[in-house]
Amino acid sequence: MLARALGRFVVRSFWSTAMAVLGIALGVMSVVSVHIVTAEVASELEALTPREFADLTHFLHQDDLSADEYFELRARWHRGAYPDIEFLTPVIDEPAVIDGQSVRVLGLDLIGGGFTRLDFTSGTADPRGVWVDDTLAGRLDLNVNGSIEAPDVVLADIGVAQQLLGWPADRLSYVATRIRDPIQEVKDYGEHLLPGLGAGWPETRPEVDLDDTWRLLSAQQQNPASQFGKSVLFNLSALAMLGVLVAWFLIYQVAVAWLRRLWPTLERFHLLGVGMTVLVSSFVLTLVTLALVAGVIGTYLGEWLAEWLFAQATGASGTDLAVNGWVLLKAFGSALFVAVGGGCWAVWRRNDTTRTYAWLTWFAALILVGLTIWGVVSAETGLAGAFLSIATLSVISMLIVRPWLEWSRRRAGWLKGPLLWVLGFRETVWHPGDLTVAIGGLGLAVATAIGVGLMVDSFRADFDRFLTQRLSYEVVVEGPKDALRVFSHDRARDNAETQVYREGEIRVGGVPTELRVADLNVFEAARYGHDGVLSASTVLVSEQLARTASLEAGDSFTVAGVTSRVAGVFPGFGDIAPRLVVDESHPLAMRATEVDSIALRHMDAGERARAGVAYPDLRFIEQTTMRDQALATFDQTFVITGILITIALLVAGIGIYVATTSLRLNRMASARLLTSMGVSSSENLGIDLARAAGTAGAALGIALPLGILFGWILCRVINPRAFGWTVELALNPAPVLEPLGWGLLAALLAGVVRFGSNEESQTAG
Repeated sequence: MLARALGRFVVRSFWSTAMAVLGIALGVMSVVSVHIVTAEVASELEALTPREFADLTHFLHQDDLSADEYFELRARWHRGAYPDIEFLTPVIDEPAVIDGQSVRVLGLDLIGGGFTRLDFTSGTADPRGVWVDDTLAGRLDLNVNGSIEAPDVVLADIGVAQQLLGWPADRLSYVATRIRDPIQEVKDYGEHLLPGLGAGWPETRPEVDLDDTWRLLSAQQQNPASQFGKSVLFNLSALAMLGVLVAWFLIYQVAVAWLRRLWPTLERFHLLGVGMTVLVSSFVLTLVTLALVAGVIGTYLGEWLAEWLFAQATGASGTDLAVNGWVLLKAFGSALFVAVGGGCWAVWRRNDTTRTYAWLTWFAALILVGLTIWGVVSAETGLAGAFLSIATLSVISMLIVRPWLEWSRRRAGWLKGPLLWVLGFRETVWHPGDLTVAIGGLGLAVATAIGVGLMVDSFRADFDRFLTQRLSYEVVVEGPKDALRVFSHDRARDNAETQVYREGEIRVGGVPTELRVADLNVFEAARYGHDGVLSASTVLVSEQLARTASLEAGDSFTVAGVTSRVAGVFPGFGDIAPRLVVDESHPLAMRATEVDSIALRHMDAGERARAGVAYPDLRFIEQTTMRDQALATFDQTFVITGILITIALLVAGIGIYVATTSLRLNRMASARLLTSMGVSSSENLGIDLARAAGTAGAALGIALPLGILFGWILCRVINPRAFGWTVELALNPAPVLEPLGWGLLAALLAGVVRFGSNEESQTAG
């Protein structure tokens, strides 16, 4: 009987049921779509590193590392000096040019090092051969044993790698190791549920008692491209949870509205002998049933959205993005969390109306403020700490809503103006229990839109200035190394007109660093924001390198036996790895032998056409074209974030609609009184608009300062920790006013639109 009564109520309350299902489905859709996209990107990032490195956690580095130093370290390990180290093996990891191809040479002790994934016992593998990815197999004059997934990598036994590099037999790059981590399994499972979690997890330095000649590097430091990508994935995964959070607020509002209409019927069942626990459980199970339906809808919508987002963000269409068990677990887990959490929260608040927890609220707010400050100022907390600060600020904003509404209610008598408008405004603050969560949800969604909008706008402004500074030459020439070398030799070397760039790789403190060599005259140095020329002992470093190596302008450091002074630090927007820029006269310049590109101060269209015929393998790219492409790529990058915020705003708008519907239920008696006094439908519409405007004012009043704080954290904390880029926050009006406008529109529409107005008087009978 109880089940039939609840079923009839849900069917008759068609529009509120539809809103509940739609809200959960949208939240699930955001989670599913982002998870599918990020899981696909994560698998591509994993392919950048050979599987043989998958189990390695750290690397030990010394300048000019020799085999004798490795064997000495290994002997101490065997004697029990390093109990947390599970595995040691010598490694060569160096860039090289083989048969005209730029490759990464990986040398491993494949026979004695415990690498069993490459089979030497089958009789088909030659220990003197190599393994390469399929794109290199036909382009290298080497004995290829088989293929690996890592692009542009030549994998070989350590002796073969030394020969390919022309190294002596006792020279090594690193000692690779696996250090015991009790929570590594938790991290691995976390990566399945939240791709990119490794980038957000605060990095801890293992306690290994090494002497000062060794530098301990994490696997993330050794693979900056993978770390860069995982930081992007973590940011997107965290943002995707916004839709679920706002859906949780929505279901709470639905549960509050339904309980108000159902409670008389539930009390009658209780008088008939049905336990209150059974009644409450049945109500929550009704929400769970709706959540399961919404989970199915959200999963299908999320799969479709994932393919569209992947195509928009990467330009790759037709990619088969599969839904696996982790996706389903995350989808239905999110839906059930929303339903059970929102329903139980509403029941608890319904049964706990006599208590006040003001002291607990203020105590919780104090703790949250402390966590916010800790996450911002403590760099050791990493990305997780920065997002913890955003989460705690969000909770603080929710705690503020009700006291603010109650404070406003005590001063509602000051409102002046037409009576009906005053009534509408007063109703916003007269029922804080009905509107607190909905206002908080809308405020949070709008604040996130403001914060992300400010970050993107500030980032784009800095990126535009960065492009203006860097793209000082008229034409850039790119193409095969041999063709570039011929072109640079054929063209007269007028340093004022032509710039030849050479690139290589060195290690600064063991961290792989891109080395860029150029004639750093006044014009070239100005491209990096430096006044004057660079001497043979000074260098320019990117923000990433400055952060990694703890350097700043004026500091000196030694690499490869050469001591240099940092003349300046330049922004490296778009750089994945740390970068070091030196003049051709610098001793490190000899480590970069391959021409990477050539820049020309002036080259008219006719000259470009003739050069294109004379050098068909080269591309002559106008800087204006590069600028347009760079900005288009920048805008394309943030398509996913815009969609996720739009979803959250839609769910928040639905929450406001549900809360407003619940509020109308409270004022049915006063509404009938106003109607009997001759208030027309247009005047009732004015009351609705006034109430909606008051609701919007409360939500947007919280969203504005909160959004600016979010923007500051995104620019000054999250971006530097994730990518090493410092973005100056610019408070331009457009990224602030646009979300406020959408929030106002959502509140106004939710206040005046009525679906199924007959539901307002229904019970479960």
